[in-house]
Amino acid sequence: MFNDSGWAPMRDPTTATDLFVRKLTNIAFQYLCERDLRETCEAIDAHFAWSKNFAGEPIPWGWRPPARKRGRPSQRHDRFLQIAGAVAMLVEDAGLHPTRSHVGWRRRGPSACSIVTAALEQFGEHLDERTVEGIWNRYRRSPQIIHLTVRDWIRIRYPRSNGWAGIWTSEPSKASRIDTADRPC
Repeated sequence: MFNDSGWAPMRDPTTATDLFVRKLTNIAFQYLCERDLRETCEAIDAHFAWSKNFAGEPIPWGWRPPARKRGRPSQRHDRFLQIAGAVAMLVEDAGLHPTRSHVGWRRRGPSACSIVTAALEQFGEHLDERTVEGIWNRYRRSPQIIHLTVRDWIRIRYPRSNGWAGIWTSEPSKASRIDTADRPC
């Protein structure tokens, strides 16, 4: 019943037969895909704008890319912002709690971090729910976690007027403790 850490294992939201959890997992997966696509397109556009300035200069023969730095590998800051953005989207739009209590065996339902963990499993990224919670705790106050174009795309793709949209709320969850007044809507 308990794993090596002494904590009881968490219920995997991907095995849940709850339609609510499956739809939220699909929405988080769509958010992560769309945000990755948009950020890649923005990076390509920025690279082409930069490369037009240097189009006439040939690359010198002796040039090599810089060697990899020694030591600890760099963190995946951009991916972590995407993950935190998916959690923030579920907290604000679906009214979920960002994390769940690990103290006792209360079946409170899925948290936003557990839904994002399940969506990451579909990508083949095996992150523990606690790792996603750590990413959320680190980046939740960053103004970069909300990508306005992607958030609007998700809200258009999954409108509040369809049959299962009772999960969407018009105001952010008060239990999330996120101050959304500073963020543009």
